Amino acid sequence: MSAKLRASSLPSQAGLMRMRGDLRGTSARFRVQLDKPSPATIYSDPISRIGMEVKRHDSNARLVVNDVDENPRQRTPVAQWNTAEERQADRGDEEQHASHAIKPGDRIKAVNNHNSATLMLSELQEAAKPEEPRPVNLEVSRDISNVLAPSPPKPKTSASVPALIPEGGPSSMSRPPKPPRKVTQQVPCLTFVDM
Repeated sequence: MSAKLRASSLPSQAGLMRMRGDLRGTSARFRVQLDKPSPATIYSDPISRIGMEVKRHDSNARLVVNDVDENPRQRTPVAQWNTAEERQADRGDEEQHASHAIKPGDRIKAVNNHNSATLMLSELQEAAKPEEPRPVNLEVSRDISNVLAPSPPKPKTSASVPALIPEGGPSSMSRPPKPPRKVTQQVPCLTFVDM
């Protein structure tokens, strides 16, 4: 039992490489095709009719899913999509697949092929209008914690850049400077000679 505790407390090779910067977490991208929302669902926020709450990411270039509809009645397109994805992901004891259910924290990269945060919000609001609901196509990305990928190459520092050869070519180069000599102090010594 104590051997298991010690082994689990030691960092793995992948963990060490991640701390060093050689490996980094990766993300998955997938497409979601949501049906048009039902006119029977009424919410104060029009985007909630689709079944999720979104907010702008810090970078303002994308949206982040803040909350999703998990009502078992599945009145919203997101609840319907998530239920179907969970059923597809867990097919039995011996067969499991990745679930592409929309979850809080997922990043929306594009809505109906629009990738600006402002355009994505307006597309979601247009699709959720009660008078004329429309289907929505989303491109979603999610961080995957248990899959690691190589880090991008590090920029080269100036120390690794070779020196430039002067315009005159190698013949015009002077000799490299001599290394400093080790100076030793001479200590007078007496030598005795037998006579």
